[in-house]
Amino acid sequence: LLSLDVINNLKTFKTNKKGLKFVFFSSEEGPKCCTGSSQYPAKGVSVAIILDALYPNRVVFSATPDLWDLAVNFRLKRIEMPTQYSDNVNFIKQEIPSVVLYNDDLIPYYHSDKDLPTPEDISYVNELTLGLINMIKSLDITKRDDLDKKLKVFGFSERKITLV
Repeated sequence: LLSLDVINNLKTFKTNKKGLKFVFFSSEEGPKCCTGSSQYPAKGVSVAIILDALYPNRVVFSATPDLWDLAVNFRLKRIEMPTQYSDNVNFIKQEIPSVVLYNDDLIPYYHSDKDLPTPEDISYVNELTLGLINMIKSLDITKRDDLDKKLKVFGFSERKITLV
């Protein structure tokens, strides 16, 4: 529910150049129905930002390398390259730059009676909201060509990234 609180905080945020759409997944690994089907065309999507299991107080920044510098906007557990099991895998397969913010510290609490709100949640939601606003502002003024150039610095000659 922290993700919904963060998104609710973003509802009045406006971008200058690119639009901002919210898509809710009902399953894991970014369902294919949201990456180019008739329900949601992928054409024109510049970057996918996925929020998943943000509890308790820091995030894993799982993204294609061209987005790693945006991790400075968050309290981090680690930065990682996505895998076949990442929630952004289908966006990456469609050659869409993508980041997932999640936290595997949640695992002991997930679907348990210990997964309850804490007093710290409000300040953490505000911190995450600010981090997302700063990241989105950065992405709003970044051209896709610039992201592709960043990717080449990491040794990728093109956006076709093989995930292991």
